[in-house]
Amino acid sequence: MIKLDRVVFSYGEKRVLDGFSMTAQSGELLAVMGPSGCGKSTLLHLLAGLRAPQSGTLTVDERLPVYVFQEPRLFPWLTVTENILAVLPKGAPEDRIADSLALVGLSAEGSALPSSLSGGMKSRASLARALAYGAVVGSSLYLLDEPFSALDEPLRKSLCSALKDRFRASGATALLVTHDPDEAAAFADRVVRM
Repeated sequence: MIKLDRVVFSYGEKRVLDGFSMTAQSGELLAVMGPSGCGKSTLLHLLAGLRAPQSGTLTVDERLPVYVFQEPRLFPWLTVTENILAVLPKGAPEDRIADSLALVGLSAEGSALPSSLSGGMKSRASLARALAYGAVVGSSLYLLDEPFSALDEPLRKSLCSALKDRFRASGATALLVTHDPDEAAAFADRVVRM
């Protein structure tokens, strides 16, 4: 379960969360929507432990959050497969890599360097890395910051559906930040508006 109660967070003089409260049950899939600058990414940072609330309370009972940033953040000198291996514990089963690459439609790109990939492929490689890591460590929380924004609509729909099925099967809780109401409706049990 996730619970935020009257959470406040500011960047200097700019307050982005002002007494924000919400809850999410374990296994719930949420879409987080709102205008740019309203605190959606900051909310994910708080849930991942990258930042702390300045006041209010935050409780995250989920295990080992996995964060997918808006930008891919791949190591440019490593292949796609090596990028995934770089975050996995030693001795992790390599079938997790193949499984995650297949899920995002990059099975043939494992030996490619990021510089040879399109923007959408880089986003999918980053997502594959997060999914492989989450599967290996047994994460129960996924924080997804606009992971489909660089994808065309058919690919966005199929990947959104595949992720929803994956999270349902594992019982994971997931928060998806998106600006697309159709994507939110297709993915989430509930939409949180900020």
